[in-house]
Amino acid sequence: MPADVARHVYDKAKYHAEAVELAGLDEGHASNHTVYMLRWLVENNLMSDFFLDEGSGPLARYRAGDLSIHDLLTLHSRHTIPCLP
Repeated sequence: MPADVARHVYDKAKYHAEAVELAGLDEGHASNHTVYMLRWLVENNLMSDFFLDEGSGPLARYRAGDLSIHDLLTLHSRHTIPCLP
């Protein structure tokens, strides 16, 4: 990650896991509030150079329909945020 990019996490889906569990939903629903924004950014070509460089493979798979937006978020997050499992 470039030195000028802060390693700050604005939101983690795991904070929403309890509400999702209480509702009886699959744990993947915990990131629904985030994937709307990610999809909009991708569809409008508003990603950073870092995102485009680091996530080029998964991004191409998403655009080809071979990867869901949830999977794109997971792959990118795990690659760029070392504290995620």
